Amino acid sequence: MRRGSFDGRRPIAAKKDGTTTNLWWEAPKDALAKMVFATATYLADRQRRRIAANLHHLRVYSNRLAASLNGSAFTEGMNSGDRIRLNATKSAIDAAVAQIATNQPGVMHLTSGASYEQRKRAERLDKYVQGWFHHLQLNIAWLGVFLDSCIDGLGALKFVAKQNGKIGIERVRSDSIFVDDNEVQALVPGAPPRYMLEMRAVGRNVLTSNPMLKKFAKQIEQAEFLEQAHASYAAVDDPVTLIEAWKVPCAGSPGRHVIAVSNQVFLDEEWAFDKPPFAFFRWNDAPIGFYGIGAVEEVLPIQIELNVIAQKLQRLMHFATSILVKKQGSMQQSMTNEDWAVYEYIDTPPQAINMTAASGEFYNQIDRLYRTIYEILGVSQMSATGTKPPGLYSGDAIRLYHDVATRRYRHTEQRGAQFFIDCDEQVQDRAREIVKRGYGTARTLGMGDKGLEQLDWSDVAMEKDMFIVRPRPVSIIPSEPAGKVELIKTLAPLNEQMAPYIVSSISGIPDLEAMVQKANAPQAYAERLVSNIIEYGRFEPVEDVADLGKVQNEVSIAIQRREELGIPADRVSLLRRLAAQVDQKLKAQAMAQMMAAGMGQQMGGPPPMGGMPQIGSEQLAAGMQGPANLTPPGSQVPGL
Repeated sequence: MRRGSFDGRRPIAAKKDGTTTNLWWEAPKDALAKMVFATATYLADRQRRRIAANLHHLRVYSNRLAASLNGSAFTEGMNSGDRIRLNATKSAIDAAVAQIATNQPGVMHLTSGASYEQRKRAERLDKYVQGWFHHLQLNIAWLGVFLDSCIDGLGALKFVAKQNGKIGIERVRSDSIFVDDNEVQALVPGAPPRYMLEMRAVGRNVLTSNPMLKKFAKQIEQAEFLEQAHASYAAVDDPVTLIEAWKVPCAGSPGRHVIAVSNQVFLDEEWAFDKPPFAFFRWNDAPIGFYGIGAVEEVLPIQIELNVIAQKLQRLMHFATSILVKKQGSMQQSMTNEDWAVYEYIDTPPQAINMTAASGEFYNQIDRLYRTIYEILGVSQMSATGTKPPGLYSGDAIRLYHDVATRRYRHTEQRGAQFFIDCDEQVQDRAREIVKRGYGTARTLGMGDKGLEQLDWSDVAMEKDMFIVRPRPVSIIPSEPAGKVELIKTLAPLNEQMAPYIVSSISGIPDLEAMVQKANAPQAYAERLVSNIIEYGRFEPVEDVADLGKVQNEVSIAIQRREELGIPADRVSLLRRLAAQVDQKLKAQAMAQMMAAGMGQQMGGPPPMGGMPQIGSEQLAAGMQGPANLTPPGSQVPGL
């Protein structure tokens, strides 16, 4: 039997022990390239209809008659505009993108029964992953992935470990990804397909110009192009099909990662990770198979019918005109379009008749079909036009209406949250890969306690069984300044003790940012003193001008939670030392204030205003009785 042969049904290769296999990852090195290419051919032949459907769905969404799924064909397929199309599908999908995809949850890593050091490492891991999300502009890439899922049913984002020590991402269309649907009868969260192939058309000169591939120039020139995998791909350069294949470790069998063309393997290595380097999102899960169901597919027949009726109505409108009927021989001269012309007639005057272009049922049917597309996709037409229902004026009514509208997308939002969890896992895996390959330390900028700080993978690395990843809920605080102010007005009157905490929610409003930072400075100083002790074991004496009540409250809370936080005994001692220092300063302030008040009464005048910081009677009583009676930390801002 010839190695790497293909019998039209499945790939077959001979193993070293004399047996045969149809699994590319079991093929020997000398047959690996042909085996991978044969597997790609096998999958592409059986998924031609899926690729053709992707092209059709792209045409429907974009109103472009693209000849294939490549950039030049899509550009050349621009609509001339001679035939009217009412693209309710695109309008509804764009509204869904704005309503769902703009709510982007973060991720948080939770530990159970871990030491303080492990908890802090998990917190730094949060910052590390968020730093990479920001560096990769994942919020923008997510919009494209969401749109791909609406068109094709599946959106994919590929994570790459680069030689410069950085992580990169690539938005990959689903027509480039091939899996065996017979192996993925039903999707199981966290259980990827056993193997996956990515096929892309690449110019031969692109490969030969790569310094690492120059030695394979002859093989690249002879490599084949798999037409059925690229939907009539046509490029300026002579293309070749480049295949990247992954097989994940399972059942004691090691994983494998291969990059090859039809006649040459460029890379063959073990794949030690649980998943291929992709994060996937589906508009709707398919009952059977790996690829999802897109929004375009759900409303395709209705959109086609809508276009047919709209184009028929367009033709009827072109035939619409007015006619003039007159009795033969009744006019003495021909009629013109001259203004204020005078015409003489005999017996019966001419009659003008306006022809009706089309029945009103045409317009009613168009409205029904347009509305039905929105209803099937669960999108409100008011959301698409940026308007609110009549009668909704109060903020509470609008929030309730928004909450009801988002329930329709609850399952879609859950899949979106899982997408970000998958992205978190891919960032960690690619960081491990960078360090393992010696590309660098996978360093990124993360938001730390003192602003931005450099974080290496070694600073945050944790075993996967030491934590769980959960989506970080989207904050209830609105993102717009007007919404933040409205929320403060709503929540502040509910509880006077809550008002100081709510002040921090207006952070981010440019006009109030400086005021908020000043107002929150005493609380931030108190938190920094306690954090330095807990995290670094660094004791810092309290400044005389500090808000001692806030410092004492923070210290008291940290001591009470020492078991929960797992604070070491030596750092608990530093916290008690800080608490003792604060108590001494509070007593000294109280004594100085009483002495100043007594001297003022003897001299017949008010106590001095400057010099020693003043504290009120309530704060004095709280300082004498202990931290339990202190007011909640926060900055008292006038008006709240």
